[in-house]
Amino acid sequence: MRGKITLWAFLLVLGLFAEFPQTQAQFFQFKIKEQGVYKISADQAAKLGFNRLSEISVFGFPGMLPQKLNPEQLELQEIPALESAGNLYFFLSGPNAVTFSTKELSYSHHLFSDSLSFLIGKKENPLRITEKAADPETANPDQIWYSFTSFKEEKNNIINSGREWYSVPIRQSQSLNINLNLQTESDSPWILQGKLMAQSFTTSTMRVLTGNELLGEVSFNPIPNSTYGIKGREENFNWEINPGNSISQLRFTFQGTGSESAGHLNYFVLGVPFENSILDEGIFESNVDGKIALLPNLKTWEISDFFNPQEINSSTGISASGRKWLIFSPEKTPEIKQFKAASLGLRSLTTTPEFLIITSPELLSSANKLRNHKSQMGIETLVVTTDEIYQAFGYGNPDLTSIRNFIAFLFHAEKKLKNVLILGKGTFDYKGKLGGRPNLVPIYSSRESLNPLTTFSSDDYLGLIDFGQGEWEEAREGDELLQIGIGRLPAINFAEANEMVEKIIRYETHPIRTPKSSTVTFLADDADNNIHIRDSESHGRYLAENHPEFLQNKLYLDKFEQEKSGTSQSSPQVKSALQKTLDEGTLILNFVGHGNETTLTAEEIFRVSDLTDWAKQEQLALWVTATCEFGRHDSPFIRSAAEELLLAKEKGAVA
Repeated sequence: MRGKITLWAFLLVLGLFAEFPQTQAQFFQFKIKEQGVYKISADQAAKLGFNRLSEISVFGFPGMLPQKLNPEQLELQEIPALESAGNLYFFLSGPNAVTFSTKELSYSHHLFSDSLSFLIGKKENPLRITEKAADPETANPDQIWYSFTSFKEEKNNIINSGREWYSVPIRQSQSLNINLNLQTESDSPWILQGKLMAQSFTTSTMRVLTGNELLGEVSFNPIPNSTYGIKGREENFNWEINPGNSISQLRFTFQGTGSESAGHLNYFVLGVPFENSILDEGIFESNVDGKIALLPNLKTWEISDFFNPQEINSSTGISASGRKWLIFSPEKTPEIKQFKAASLGLRSLTTTPEFLIITSPELLSSANKLRNHKSQMGIETLVVTTDEIYQAFGYGNPDLTSIRNFIAFLFHAEKKLKNVLILGKGTFDYKGKLGGRPNLVPIYSSRESLNPLTTFSSDDYLGLIDFGQGEWEEAREGDELLQIGIGRLPAINFAEANEMVEKIIRYETHPIRTPKSSTVTFLADDADNNIHIRDSESHGRYLAENHPEFLQNKLYLDKFEQEKSGTSQSSPQVKSALQKTLDEGTLILNFVGHGNETTLTAEEIFRVSDLTDWAKQEQLALWVTATCEFGRHDSPFIRSAAEELLLAKEKGAVA
């Protein structure tokens, strides 16, 4: 059973309180890269200010935090430890997880970090590992256990969107070679599972080899040769292979036609077989319960339940039953020596705000300026940094879900929280593999990473804070309702953040009141059987019926003369009318039609470069654009038109 520090976030009587006063407790963060057993010595504990090992608790979660929200996720999860011979021992998961069950062998890669952080802190009656008696029966010497090795490439994000990353392209006559040097004395089959992806306009294949021995082949259907067609085909493979007693290298090749065709490795998991008779130190598992032979002078833990490991008492027998095992020597166990102080103050807030601003430490002064402004307006506002959230709700890991969980924590405490503002850029490149603009506050990226029409990034995930929400299946039936408002100002430095904040303050402090102040402008593209005009007319009718106090201004491209030049066309009249509308002031500009990161409509009635020639605008509009890419803000390379409008000094858009 999981150990918990219960946070009575739902029974606020005297504020948020816990089983022990966290403001008085001292927490420390440390990180690891591989799963295994670790220890803290009594000497190291004393250096950190602990009086004894028996008051230390370990907290954390195995891998990424789950998307689906449940109350347990808002509590600190305690990991049982074993105190022995002046050391505290505990089993920890690495950032990436392999799951071996009767249903499948699967791999989960940590999107946000290549290491995994955990916390230690002081607590009365910390959880300790329970002991299980060994069995007197002899284990079958031929019982098979597997030791798993995984490999994941993160070189390419094919369409610069989505969460999936792949290896470098593997062209015809090329190969991707992964050195492994794995050995076993067993003659049993190995397990090889993984995912490959191919890009080819014709049928193609990829092969997996060790040396010149073919282990398996995967076929792929062609992709369409079109702008909006899917950009790759993925296929899973799951094989039993017989490479003998060793694999020094895996080799991946591609067979296809066309100079642009290529294959890619997503990941693979390799299971090396070991019989009971040849086990040594390590982690071994099966997809069903089995009996393991206990080894003299080594500790054996059953670890199939991460939050409830069991130490096997070898004095009562010579075997034990279970599914996943840790066999180790206490003397060889690595000691954790690198710690840094962690603050869990966000778990001890005495009140909750109406408006929450989440920002990176670099932009804190701008966030505080906006907080002060909102507070003067009578809106209770709280500013927190990503670092504070990662420590208190992510165990020190830069996990996007820790931000969602903190928002949920505040929301469920008093149900006062109404809106959240993210101040800082977020990109699909969580780990900064590609360079470019920084990922200051991460944004949710879709699972779909190959289809240009269905891949996306969104901050809506942070508003899925009701219990049971968050899995967010990427289909119409998977849509979920937001519980609060979520917005973002995608600044990358102080100057940008300050200008965006100043725009809001000016807009709310000195509102311009003119005859145009209550105007909603509908800007609609042409062609496509007039669908864009029909949509705009539908919006206009709704507004007239439900809010007749608003004026309407309609700029429909079809109503204006267009000029042709070769194969292109333009509409200087619409361009001029749009600029005049913005100069005179409009409350909302609502556009429906075609666009991209820098332009609206094929006639280019607005381009980012136009901003340079715009004069100062007294009344900034709220822009709403139903189009492609215009409002994108998750790229580390491209700055979209929407971002430029927000950044434009004393002109552009207020939001």
